[in-house]
Amino acid sequence: MSAGQLATVLWLLHRLAAETHPRREALLITAAAIVGRGMLLALLAHESMLPMHWAPPAQSAVLGALLALTLGQVRTMLRHGPRARLSLPVRAPEPAPERHALAAGAD
Repeated sequence: MSAGQLATVLWLLHRLAAETHPRREALLITAAAIVGRGMLLALLAHESMLPMHWAPPAQSAVLGALLALTLGQVRTMLRHGPRARLSLPVRAPEPAPERHALAAGAD
């Protein structure tokens, strides 16, 4: 399973070396980071399944699913870019107090 991820990272790095557009470069770098996190997750999953004595077909199924999820995220990143999910409420600015009202209060 990690061979597919390694091949994907090498392909992304090859495309990155030939890219000149800064936005596309950022997407390729982000996609490579997603694959790196996917490789780490697959390694942790594999290392945690070994002491639990999972059957080899079950291990392959879990690692294959992680590979498919990772490659799906890479595809989404390359096609659509990052999605901003964080939204902060923006309040309408309060009207400034009028100058003559402040001056009248000072008298």
